[in-house]
Amino acid sequence: MSRAEEPDVPMLLTLAKGGDGLSLGRLLELYRNYLMLLARVQIGRRLQGKVDAADILQETFLEAHRDVARFRGSSEREFLAWLRQILASILANQVRTTSVPSAAT
Repeated sequence: MSRAEEPDVPMLLTLAKGGDGLSLGRLLELYRNYLMLLARVQIGRRLQGKVDAADILQETFLEAHRDVARFRGSSEREFLAWLRQILASILANQVRTTSVPSAAT
């Protein structure tokens, strides 16, 4: 990708925070592979059969879409940190819900 084709992340962030869904979609697509890798690594062997990385990523994107107006950063670094925080929170919730023994046991 040439310099002219590289997305202007700060501009996309500004537009996304203002409600531009296409800009947010472009941003999320930029980091899809990175976040998928993080999800797979963090799921680990213990939860592999119970939790799907693609589902975690989808939930992360949905939450980012719902809450992007509350994102206060302006840089790519801040946006990535925010996305990682969302991902970690969703994974923590999955661990809690999959680790709770059923009432029938």
